[in-house]
Formats: sequence, C-alpha cells, structure tokens
Amino acid sequence: MFWTLIVVVLLFWLVGFLFDVAGGPIHLLLLVALALFVARLLRLNGYGTTVLDYDAEQVETLGRFGIKSYYGDATRLDLLRTAGAERAQLFVIAIDQEEQALKIVDLIREHFPQLRILARATSRQHAYELLRRGVQDVYRETFESAVDLSVDALVALGLPKHRAQRAAQLFREHEDASVREMAQLDTEDMKGYASMARVHIANLENALASDKEMFQRNGDDAGADASAP
Repeated sequence: MFWTLIVVVLLFWLVGFLFDVAGGPIHLLLLVALALFVARLLRLNGYGTTVLDYDAEQVETLGRFGIKSYYGDATRLDLLRTAGAERAQLFVIAIDQEEQALKIVDLIREHFPQLRILARATSRQHAYELLRRGVQDVYRETFESAVDLSVDALVALGLPKHRAQRAAQLFREHEDASVREMAQLDTEDMKGYASMARVHIANLENALASDKEMFQRNGDDAGADASAP
C-alpha cells in the first residue's frame, strides 16, 4: 500500500537553527554537516553566516572554515539576543529534542514576534504541537526523502516515472492537509482522531484511484503532459 510504504521508510535528517537577519544575515545551526552545507550555499548567494552550537569542538571546527559561531544553548534568551535574534527576520528550528524545540518556539513567539519560524518536526505528534503554536512552516523529518524513495521504488517496480511522481505529489498534498486538519483536534479526542484519519486515508485512496483511471483512459503520454510542472 502506497501509504504504508511512505510511512515505513524513514531516513535520518540533519538538524540546526537558521536566522536571516536584516542588515547583515546571521545563520545559527547545530550540526557541523548542516552548518557547512547551508553556510556555503547562503554565503555563495551573498549572505553572511554565524553558527550557534552547544558542542565546543564543533564550534572550533566551524571556525577553521571561517564561519563565525557561538557556543551555547538556544533556549537561553540572552544567547539568542547576543546572536542577533532581535534583528532577525527568519528563524529555523531543526533540533532532535521535541520538548526543547517547542520551548524555543514559545520563547521566540514571546520575545521576537517579528520572526517567521520554520520548524522541523521529528514526528507527526511534534508537527501537531508546532501547528498548534501557530508555526505554519513545518517540515516533517525524512518526509521528502521517504517520498523520493517511494517514487524510485514505484519506478523500480515498473510504474512509469511520471505516474510515480504524480502519485507522490497527490500523497504529499493530502498528507499536508491531513496533518494541518488533525492538528486542530482536541488532543484527548482519540475517537475523532481515528475517524478523521480514516477519512483522509479514504480520500487519498480515491484520489490515487481516480488519477490511475485518468492515465489509463488518456494513455501514459497524455498523463505525462498533465503531470508536468
């Protein structure tokens, strides 16, 4: 089942913080791998970079690459101010610890309301909590990697690539709508949660079935044109 394939296949993602600061961009990240990747990409596009990390050795390593960095915990208000949060426009949260991430969201919304928050969710429940706090830009851990892997798996099993990509896009849209709608439910309403989950699964299956019929009716070549961006 396509739904099961997407959910089961999980790949680890990197973590970090990112600020885009007016009057001189500041970028705050946690892991060296992500810090170097993002810092290089942003610097190549004219944005300066500063890193906030709670690992002193990683901070030293980043310094050797010419990347300014701070050692400390992002839940500390004084450290965020020192790093330039008051001048920032964008704040990206992508740490492993769910509770700590939620504390940072609360801290940012209270003290730096001008910041647009982009947050990585490490689980579906974590995504619900972020959405309930008003974070609209939520990125579920490994989701895009799982979708990409599923597309490749479908192609390997013989499905034309444009049909696999179309199925993935439908899944992506339905899954996003499902998470946002279910985040509005009472956390104790398990009956309502299960009922809505069944509705969304049925809607997705119907959408995929309708799309399959369209491809069969029009032929794969016509379907390829219809699914092109």
